[in-house]
Amino acid sequence: MKADNLEIYADGAGLMVRPTISKLSFYSVVDISENHGQKETEEELKVQIVIPTLTLLKLCARFLTQVKTDEKGIINTIDSHKEEIIKTLANLTLKESDGE
Repeated sequence: MKADNLEIYADGAGLMVRPTISKLSFYSVVDISENHGQKETEEELKVQIVIPTLTLLKLCARFLTQVKTDEKGIINTIDSHKEEIIKTLANLTLKESDGE
């Protein structure tokens, strides 16, 4: 891989997984406003990547392996962002697949 490849910073990501092709969407927050006491963010799509689902699975496996390798540093970072992480996890819900 060349060192001069394009690098894009993203604040967040979205994911659509299908049997053969998956899409990864990366966005950045461009504005944060408050409406009736609720924070609202305006996001700008930075890049969308369409890849074979098998490639995505391999990427996820490599990602998790790297997370395990860097576990100590990640834990230190988590400690410094504990409140935000707890809030994010508290708002997380998982839905079972409907067989698609």
